[in-house]
Amino acid sequence: MVETVNLFNPNAPPVIGEIDQVDKLPSTAFTWAYSENAQLRAAYAESVNRPDFREMAPAPYLDPLLDLVTVGNPDLVTAELTNYDVRWEYYFSPSESFSLAGFYKDFKNPIEKTFSSGGSGQIITLQNALAADLFGVEVDYSQSLGWIRNPDWLNWLEKFDWGFIGPFDWDNYYIAFNYAWIQSSVQIDTDLSSQTNSDRPLQGQSPWVVNFQFGYNNPDSANEWTLLFNEFGARISQAGVQGQPDIYEQPFPNLDFVYKRRFADDWQITLKLKNLLNPDVEYTQGEETTRIFKLGREISLGLQWVY
Repeated sequence: MVETVNLFNPNAPPVIGEIDQVDKLPSTAFTWAYSENAQLRAAYAESVNRPDFREMAPAPYLDPLLDLVTVGNPDLVTAELTNYDVRWEYYFSPSESFSLAGFYKDFKNPIEKTFSSGGSGQIITLQNALAADLFGVEVDYSQSLGWIRNPDWLNWLEKFDWGFIGPFDWDNYYIAFNYAWIQSSVQIDTDLSSQTNSDRPLQGQSPWVVNFQFGYNNPDSANEWTLLFNEFGARISQAGVQGQPDIYEQPFPNLDFVYKRRFADDWQITLKLKNLLNPDVEYTQGEETTRIFKLGREISLGLQWVY
């Protein structure tokens, strides 16, 4: 329960947002390992998405991701999800695999971000939609590059010393790839909601997501590094209301680099370089660009004691 009081009118009754319920969340999973290298998985699970305290308080706060003023909604209710998954997996080795999956999710009362224009700019609010559904397919692949055999003109690579990562060996390099295609739709109660578009994707859900990794991992070396790339399809950042179009976050590429070095048996130093490309982050509403900015590059250095 959340009680929100008016500091400028202490005698006014508090606004109360409350969720008092017990949820039973059954789940089951089935795995058929029909060969030494392949298996089929199926799963069913129910889950919930409860609004947090800030989202149920009708008091403004700054959204940490969008950097916009957000006002909670005390009438929010818990969103309920039913999940169905089927996945086929093939293993080249215990740490190398290929998989193909299909999934379907059924939402009841999904929580979405909407917006309205305030006196000093946009203000985000939150509302429950009636229902939503989502389905898609996903492909995963991860494998070392040891299957590559150098042609004669590349034999020099095996003799080349790469310094901080040691002599070159294809077995110490790996790639990983993930791609998901997703189709979603949401149902809005047009009698109770002022949202503009009742036929649209689920707020925050991209139609596709791609991830790629290229890395070096040698058990005999103290060094390890990974280059990570990510991009997503255009997604609704805030649903439009009162005739205004939805606001979309446009795709942008993200590239990170992580380097780790072990030393003195029990210590590890980690260097992280985030958002190396530093592209524009753009939000559009209809044909117009409403916001455009750069996230900025980040660098962090960590020290860890592994005992």
